[in-house]
Amino acid sequence: MAYEPNPFDEEAVNPFAKLVQEHTLDMLADHFSTRMQDFTKKEQELDIREAELKRREQELKRKEEAASKEIGHFFFPLIHHDIAREIPAHVQRTQYFAFCSWLGIVACLMWNIVVVTTNWVEVKHNGVKIWLLAVIYALTGIPGSYVLWYKPLYQAMRNESVVKFGWFFLFYLFHLLFTILAAIAPPVVFKGDSLAEVVISLWVLQQVYMYFRGSGKAAEMKRQTVNGASSL
Repeated sequence: MAYEPNPFDEEAVNPFAKLVQEHTLDMLADHFSTRMQDFTKKEQELDIREAELKRREQELKRKEEAASKEIGHFFFPLIHHDIAREIPAHVQRTQYFAFCSWLGIVACLMWNIVVVTTNWVEVKHNGVKIWLLAVIYALTGIPGSYVLWYKPLYQAMRNESVVKFGWFFLFYLFHLLFTILAAIAPPVVFKGDSLAEVVISLWVLQQVYMYFRGSGKAAEMKRQTVNGASSL
């Protein structure tokens, strides 16, 4: 005889089923939220990398255009200088001020010749010695400052070369000491017939050093120095 269930019997219900279901839903929600956060974080990282790649592509394109422009010249210019094309945008301001610093020393040295020449004509006292000294300053100071510190800085900003940064800091300190000495104008050396552009030089040195440290070049130079010393 077949068994027939009693229609008046209560259905067996698990009292914990609802709690298990809610706990499962909470776990799924937490998992989904975590996955969404990870996805958002990865998306932000990808955006940052994409922006960095675009910046590098633009810099590479700019350098290639500048290089092709240089190769296209039959005669290379005596002074190659194109900040807008060859220097990264975030350091162009510092490079322009460095160029102003170099132009300042050029203008001061040329003006120094004019002043001592006028003084020689009017006063005629110890004029030849001071005039020759002013000419020597101009003939050595103008090309020397370009080759020794401005050009290395230009190349360091363009190629991010640690060696060029070190070269710049070394000789720009000599340039700064010269401008300070010229500003003081001690009678033993300059006899008051000199010049100075100390303020802009200090500003340029500070800005370049801040960029040098902030870009990680200082740490890179330190590592190279340690590796070089350990290999000896």
